Amino acid sequence: MRWFLLVGFIAFLLGIANAALFPMVSYSAPVDARMCIPYKQFVKMIEEKYQEKVEGRGLAANGWVTELYTNQERTSWTIIQVNPSGLACSRAYGVNWNLISKDKGV
Repeated sequence: MRWFLLVGFIAFLLGIANAALFPMVSYSAPVDARMCIPYKQFVKMIEEKYQEKVEGRGLAANGWVTELYTNQERTSWTIIQVNPSGLACSRAYGVNWNLISKDKGV
């Protein structure tokens, strides 16, 4: 049982060391990556607060729809997934989005 406490304590110390050595860069993120709310409410919030519009979407194998939102200046982006019941969950977000290429209908 003591080894379990020792392992937990070592993991705790490693977590503190990691936070001290690699501090997170902070910016105004649109949503928490675990946040899930009704789809229409999510889209309204992204559009009003961050001026992001949907740039692409696709259907995942699990039946969830994945959408990418960017703002016009491409300074911020958000990826959400929407489950079949209409609940949208933020999966990732960031800054400095760069579009590599556009589909020209080929």
